[in-house]
Amino acid sequence: MDRHLRGLDHLVVAVDDLDEAAERWERLGFTLTPRGRHPAWGTANRCVLLEGGYVELLAVADPRADSPLAAALRAAGAGFFALAFSTDDPAATAAAWRTLGFSARGPEHLTRILEIDGEVELRFCNVMLPPEETLGLRLFACRHETPGLERRPEWLDHANRARRVVSVSVLAEPVEPVAELFERVLGTATRSQTDQLAAFHVGDDRVLVMPAEDVNLLHPEVEAEEREQPARFVSLQVRVEDMERVAEIVAASGLAHRRIADGIAVLPAELGGVALEFTGP
Repeated sequence: MDRHLRGLDHLVVAVDDLDEAAERWERLGFTLTPRGRHPAWGTANRCVLLEGGYVELLAVADPRADSPLAAALRAAGAGFFALAFSTDDPAATAAAWRTLGFSARGPEHLTRILEIDGEVELRFCNVMLPPEETLGLRLFACRHETPGLERRPEWLDHANRARRVVSVSVLAEPVEPVAELFERVLGTATRSQTDQLAAFHVGDDRVLVMPAEDVNLLHPEVEAEEREQPARFVSLQVRVEDMERVAEIVAASGLAHRRIADGIAVLPAELGGVALEFTGP
Protein backbone atom coordinates (compact mmCIF):
# COMPACT_ATOMS: atom_id res chain seq x y z
CA MET A 1 0.00 0.00 0.00
CA ASP A 2 1.41 3.35 -1.05
CA ARG A 3 1.50 5.76 1.90
CA HIS A 4 2.71 8.56 -0.43
CA LEU A 5 5.65 9.26 1.88
CA ARG A 6 8.73 10.48 0.02
CA GLY A 7 11.35 11.14 2.72
CA LEU A 8 12.05 12.82 6.03
CA ASP A 9 10.43 16.25 5.98
CA HIS A 10 11.61 17.62 9.31
CA LEU A 11 12.45 16.88 12.90
CA VAL A 12 10.81 18.98 15.61
CA VAL A 13 12.99 19.95 18.57
CA ALA A 14 11.24 21.39 21.62
CA VAL A 15 13.14 24.25 23.26
CA ASP A 16 12.52 26.40 26.33
CA ASP A 17 14.08 29.60 24.98
CA LEU A 18 13.80 29.97 21.21
CA ASP A 19 16.39 32.73 20.81
CA GLU A 20 18.96 31.02 23.03
CA ALA A 21 18.51 27.70 21.23
CA ALA A 22 18.80 29.38 17.82
CA GLU A 23 22.03 31.09 18.87
CA ARG A 24 23.59 27.72 19.68
CA TRP A 25 22.68 26.29 16.28
CA GLU A 26 24.06 29.43 14.66
CA ARG A 27 27.37 28.89 16.48
CA LEU A 28 27.53 25.51 14.73
CA GLY A 29 27.45 27.23 11.34
CA PHE A 30 23.75 27.01 10.55
CA THR A 31 21.64 29.81 9.09
CA LEU A 32 18.22 29.98 10.72
CA THR A 33 14.98 31.42 9.41
CA PRO A 34 13.40 34.42 11.12
CA ARG A 35 10.88 33.72 13.86
CA GLY A 36 7.60 32.22 12.75
CA ARG A 37 4.38 32.21 14.75
CA HIS A 38 1.51 29.70 14.95
CA PRO A 39 -1.33 31.96 16.14
CA ALA A 40 -3.77 29.08 16.67
CA TRP A 41 -1.35 27.19 18.92
CA GLY A 42 0.46 29.92 20.84
CA THR A 43 3.84 28.59 19.64
CA ALA A 44 6.76 30.00 17.67
CA ASN A 45 9.59 28.48 15.69
CA ARG A 46 12.84 29.03 13.87
CA CYS A 47 14.08 26.53 11.31
CA VAL A 48 17.32 25.15 9.91
CA LEU A 49 16.37 24.57 6.28
CA LEU A 50 18.49 22.16 4.26
CA GLU A 51 18.39 20.96 0.67
CA GLY A 52 16.86 17.76 2.05
CA GLY A 53 14.77 18.00 5.20
CA TYR A 54 15.08 20.51 8.02
CA VAL A 55 15.12 20.99 11.77
CA GLU A 56 12.38 23.00 13.47
CA LEU A 57 13.11 24.59 16.84
CA LEU A 58 9.71 24.98 18.51
CA ALA A 59 8.74 26.78 21.72
CA VAL A 60 5.65 27.97 23.54
CA ALA A 61 5.51 31.70 22.78
CA ASP A 62 2.36 32.70 24.64
CA PRO A 63 2.38 31.75 28.34
CA ARG A 64 -1.43 31.83 28.26
CA ALA A 65 -1.62 29.34 25.37
CA ASP A 66 -3.83 26.35 26.17
CA SER A 67 -3.70 24.56 22.83
CA PRO A 68 -3.00 20.79 22.79
CA LEU A 69 0.37 21.49 21.15
CA ALA A 70 1.41 23.99 23.83
CA ALA A 71 0.36 21.55 26.54
CA ALA A 72 2.32 18.73 24.90
CA LEU A 73 5.44 20.89 24.60
CA ARG A 74 5.26 21.84 28.28
CA ALA A 75 4.81 18.21 29.29
CA ALA A 76 7.62 16.92 27.08
CA GLY A 77 10.28 19.47 28.02
CA ALA A 78 13.29 20.26 25.87
CA GLY A 79 14.58 17.73 23.36
CA PHE A 80 13.42 15.67 20.39
CA PHE A 81 9.68 16.18 20.07
CA ALA A 82 8.34 14.84 16.76
CA LEU A 83 9.29 13.46 13.35
CA ALA A 84 7.52 14.51 10.15
CA PHE A 85 7.59 12.59 6.89
CA SER A 86 7.12 14.32 3.54
CA THR A 87 3.89 13.42 1.75
CA ASP A 88 2.95 14.28 -1.81
CA ASP A 89 -0.74 13.55 -1.14
CA PRO A 90 -1.96 14.18 2.43
CA ALA A 91 -5.43 12.77 1.78
CA ALA A 92 -3.97 9.53 0.39
CA THR A 93 -1.56 9.26 3.32
CA ALA A 94 -4.42 9.73 5.79
CA ALA A 95 -6.55 7.13 4.00
CA ALA A 96 -3.70 4.59 3.93
CA TRP A 97 -2.95 5.04 7.62
CA ARG A 98 -6.64 4.65 8.51
CA THR A 99 -6.85 1.47 6.43
CA LEU A 100 -3.92 0.17 8.48
CA GLY A 101 -5.79 0.81 11.72
CA PHE A 102 -4.43 4.19 12.78
CA SER A 103 -6.78 6.94 13.96
CA ALA A 104 -5.08 9.44 11.67
CA ARG A 105 -6.20 13.05 12.03
CA GLY A 106 -6.37 15.23 8.97
CA PRO A 107 -5.50 16.42 6.44
CA GLU A 108 -5.34 19.63 8.47
CA HIS A 109 -4.65 22.84 6.56
CA LEU A 110 -2.61 25.15 8.78
CA THR A 111 -0.71 28.42 8.64
CA ARG A 112 2.44 29.94 10.07
CA ILE A 113 3.19 33.67 10.13
CA LEU A 114 6.80 34.48 9.26
CA GLU A 115 8.05 37.74 10.75
CA ILE A 116 9.85 39.15 7.68
CA ASP A 117 8.91 41.86 5.19
CA GLY A 118 6.06 42.68 7.53
CA GLU A 119 4.27 39.37 7.85
CA VAL A 120 4.26 36.47 5.37
CA GLU A 121 1.71 33.67 5.68
CA LEU A 122 3.03 30.18 5.02
CA ARG A 123 0.61 27.31 4.45
CA PHE A 124 1.09 23.62 5.10
CA CYS A 125 -0.98 20.48 5.49
CA ASN A 126 -0.48 17.84 8.18
CA VAL A 127 -1.73 14.32 8.85
CA MET A 128 -1.22 13.39 12.49
CA LEU A 129 -0.89 10.02 14.21
CA PRO A 130 -1.95 9.92 17.89
CA PRO A 131 1.01 9.17 20.22
CA GLU A 132 -1.07 6.59 22.10
CA GLU A 133 -1.04 4.51 18.90
CA THR A 134 2.67 5.02 18.14
CA LEU A 135 4.32 3.92 21.40
CA GLY A 136 4.59 7.52 22.53
CA LEU A 137 6.49 8.72 19.47
CA ARG A 138 5.02 11.77 17.77
CA LEU A 139 4.87 10.98 14.05
CA PHE A 140 3.09 12.85 11.29
CA ALA A 141 3.15 13.64 7.56
CA CYS A 142 3.52 17.12 6.13
CA ARG A 143 3.17 18.84 2.76
CA HIS A 144 4.23 22.45 2.30
CA GLU A 145 1.80 24.50 0.23
CA THR A 146 3.98 27.63 -0.13
CA PRO A 147 7.54 26.28 -0.60
CA GLY A 148 8.63 29.26 -2.65
CA LEU A 149 8.00 31.59 0.27
CA GLU A 150 9.68 29.52 2.94
CA ARG A 151 12.77 28.13 1.21
CA ARG A 152 14.67 31.27 0.25
CA PRO A 153 18.19 30.66 -1.12
CA GLU A 154 19.83 32.71 1.64
CA TRP A 155 18.28 30.42 4.28
CA LEU A 156 19.79 27.36 2.58
CA ASP A 157 23.30 28.82 2.64
CA HIS A 158 25.09 27.50 5.74
CA ALA A 159 28.65 28.30 6.82
CA ASN A 160 29.15 24.64 7.72
CA ARG A 161 28.02 23.55 4.22
CA ALA A 162 25.28 21.32 5.63
CA ARG A 163 23.24 19.71 2.87
CA ARG A 164 20.56 17.37 4.19
CA VAL A 165 19.14 15.38 7.06
CA VAL A 166 20.06 11.80 6.21
CA SER A 167 18.82 9.78 9.17
CA VAL A 168 17.23 9.78 12.59
CA SER A 169 18.02 7.12 15.19
CA VAL A 170 15.46 5.69 17.60
CA LEU A 171 16.34 3.83 20.80
CA ALA A 172 13.92 0.95 21.30
CA GLU A 173 13.73 -1.56 24.14
CA PRO A 174 12.69 -4.04 22.88
CA VAL A 175 13.30 -3.35 19.19
CA GLU A 176 10.66 -5.47 17.47
CA PRO A 177 7.46 -3.71 18.60
CA VAL A 178 8.93 -0.36 17.52
CA ALA A 179 10.17 -1.83 14.24
CA GLU A 180 6.70 -3.26 13.60
CA LEU A 181 5.24 0.19 14.25
CA PHE A 182 7.47 1.77 11.62
CA GLU A 183 6.58 -1.05 9.19
CA ARG A 184 2.94 -0.05 9.54
CA VAL A 185 3.70 3.66 9.24
CA LEU A 186 6.16 3.42 6.33
CA GLY A 187 5.61 0.05 4.67
CA THR A 188 7.13 -3.41 4.97
CA ALA A 189 9.24 -2.92 1.82
CA THR A 190 11.07 0.00 3.44
CA ARG A 191 12.65 -2.25 6.11
CA SER A 192 16.08 -3.86 6.10
CA GLN A 193 17.60 -5.70 9.06
CA THR A 194 21.16 -6.11 10.37
CA ASP A 195 21.26 -8.13 13.59
CA GLN A 196 19.13 -6.10 16.02
CA LEU A 197 19.16 -2.86 14.00
CA ALA A 198 16.13 -2.21 11.79
CA ALA A 199 16.62 0.42 9.07
CA PHE A 200 13.67 2.02 7.27
CA HIS A 201 14.43 3.68 3.93
CA VAL A 202 12.11 6.54 2.99
CA GLY A 203 13.19 8.17 -0.24
CA ASP A 204 16.87 8.98 0.25
CA ASP A 205 16.57 9.06 4.04
CA ARG A 206 16.54 6.54 6.87
CA VAL A 207 15.01 5.89 10.26
CA LEU A 208 17.21 3.58 12.33
CA VAL A 209 15.61 1.61 15.17
CA MET A 210 18.09 0.00 17.57
CA PRO A 211 18.60 -1.28 21.11
CA ALA A 212 20.74 0.49 23.72
CA GLU A 213 23.72 -1.72 22.86
CA ASP A 214 23.78 -0.40 19.30
CA VAL A 215 23.13 3.18 20.41
CA ASN A 216 26.20 2.98 22.64
CA LEU A 217 28.24 1.65 19.73
CA LEU A 218 26.99 3.89 16.91
CA HIS A 219 26.19 7.03 18.92
CA PRO A 220 28.66 7.12 21.82
CA GLU A 221 27.72 10.73 22.59
CA VAL A 222 24.28 9.52 23.73
CA GLU A 223 23.66 8.10 27.18
CA ALA A 224 21.37 5.20 26.33
CA GLU A 225 20.04 4.74 29.84
CA GLU A 226 16.87 2.77 30.39
CA ARG A 227 13.64 4.76 30.61
CA GLU A 228 10.03 3.84 31.02
CA GLN A 229 9.02 4.67 27.44
CA PRO A 230 9.54 1.89 24.88
CA ALA A 231 11.02 4.23 22.24
CA ARG A 232 12.61 7.66 21.93
CA PHE A 233 14.51 9.65 19.32
CA VAL A 234 18.19 9.86 20.24
CA SER A 235 20.25 11.19 17.34
CA LEU A 236 20.01 13.26 14.17
CA GLN A 237 22.52 12.87 11.34
CA VAL A 238 23.23 15.76 8.95
CA ARG A 239 25.38 15.37 5.84
CA VAL A 240 27.93 18.11 5.15
CA GLU A 241 30.11 18.94 2.18
CA ASP A 242 33.40 19.63 3.97
CA MET A 243 34.19 17.87 7.25
CA GLU A 244 37.36 19.88 7.85
CA ARG A 245 35.36 23.10 7.67
CA VAL A 246 32.83 21.67 10.11
CA ALA A 247 35.61 20.66 12.50
CA GLU A 248 36.89 24.24 12.58
CA ILE A 249 33.44 25.72 13.14
CA VAL A 250 32.49 23.25 15.87
CA ALA A 251 35.82 23.75 17.64
CA ALA A 252 35.28 27.53 17.62
CA SER A 253 31.68 27.21 18.85
CA GLY A 254 32.68 26.42 22.41
CA LEU A 255 30.11 23.60 22.48
CA ALA A 256 31.15 20.19 23.76
CA HIS A 257 31.65 17.65 20.99
CA ARG A 258 33.59 14.54 20.11
CA ARG A 259 34.90 12.71 17.09
CA ILE A 260 32.91 9.67 16.02
CA ALA A 261 33.61 7.00 13.44
CA ASP A 262 32.31 8.94 10.43
CA GLY A 263 32.19 12.51 11.63
CA ILE A 264 31.68 14.84 14.59
CA ALA A 265 28.97 14.69 17.24
CA VAL A 266 27.75 17.61 19.32
CA LEU A 267 26.82 16.36 22.77
CA PRO A 268 23.12 16.33 23.70
CA ALA A 269 23.67 18.54 26.76
CA GLU A 270 24.63 21.41 24.44
CA LEU A 271 21.44 21.31 22.36
CA GLY A 272 18.73 20.68 24.92
CA GLY A 273 18.96 16.90 24.73
CA VAL A 274 19.51 16.62 20.97
CA ALA A 275 22.50 14.60 19.75
CA LEU A 276 23.57 16.16 16.44
CA GLU A 277 26.01 14.30 14.22
CA PHE A 278 27.78 15.79 11.20
CA THR A 279 28.71 13.16 8.62
CA GLY A 280 30.78 13.50 5.47
CA PRO A 281 29.61 13.38 1.86
